[in-house]
Amino acid sequence: MRRLLVITDGFVQDLEIGQELTIGRAYTNLLRLEGEEVSRVHAILYRREKDYIVRDLDSKNGVFVNAQRITSSLVVPGDEIQIGNYILIFDPPPDFDVAAFMKQRSLNPPAAPQEKPRASSSRHAKQAAADDTDERFETSIHFAPESQPQVFYDLQEIDDLSQTDVLPQSSLLTTELLRALRCLGPDNGEDKPEPNLLYQKVLQAAICATRADRGVVVLKDAQNDNLQLGAIYPEDRDVSVSRVVLRAVLREHRAVLCNNAQKDPRFQHTETIQRENISSLLGFPLMLREQPIGLIYLDTQGRPDMFRREHLIIINYLSKFTVLAMQHAELLRQP
Repeated sequence: MRRLLVITDGFVQDLEIGQELTIGRAYTNLLRLEGEEVSRVHAILYRREKDYIVRDLDSKNGVFVNAQRITSSLVVPGDEIQIGNYILIFDPPPDFDVAAFMKQRSLNPPAAPQEKPRASSSRHAKQAAADDTDERFETSIHFAPESQPQVFYDLQEIDDLSQTDVLPQSSLLTTELLRALRCLGPDNGEDKPEPNLLYQKVLQAAICATRADRGVVVLKDAQNDNLQLGAIYPEDRDVSVSRVVLRAVLREHRAVLCNNAQKDPRFQHTETIQRENISSLLGFPLMLREQPIGLIYLDTQGRPDMFRREHLIIINYLSKFTVLAMQHAELLRQP
């Protein structure tokens, strides 16, 4: 597996790179760098067949490879990627001398051996950021280990990811988006948008894109907060939504994505998860004027690791489409 050496003044960290690594200031990034010079979603380093590509995601201050500003560039072992005050050495050779490199760049060496950064959840990460009053460092780095992946996502961060030009670079994501769009097409004989048909189509699109086993569209009554069913799949089975998901989506206005709910401590003691053998789950709010009016929920049974962070982008698009179509249908029903 390829490595990435993260270097800044007084700090060195060695990370392993998988298929992709999103980089930026937002908590949704796999590699989170803090500092005003770093954009919320700054760059992505991803694998394409045997190569690795680094791509600038419309950042404010740019991405530099070997001192040249780039939009998208192939990187090879030993290349230097600069983002703000950070220098990222891609797959450094075994004889790479970190101390000599930092001395050459007039960077202070680490004061002590660095432990692997931990950000077990957004709450803990935010608390760590709030508690970081050490004047020696103006920036910090967080890396979410596989043992405790991020589960809750702020909607603004998903919007940021949705608006970047990273999307065309993922052939799998493009295919999933096309599958979703095909499901949204009008049927023969359709002349007016019917709410129930709309919710069924949106749910079908979400399932086609993500390969979920089950799903529901749930609507929230603005007057009394009662929940009602908009659509369900499969239609002959009950689908229950965990109270953890309902609270995060409808009260906290956040998206949820968990790929191993059976073993995740945030879901382990939820009766619904255990009773229905839910492995992967995804929940996303339907928002109208900053208020939740419902949610899209998907899950798999006995199949962990089925959802990816990119699926949040697809469901984000579907949620916005749903709310827009609901408003359009309401206008048509008015006299």
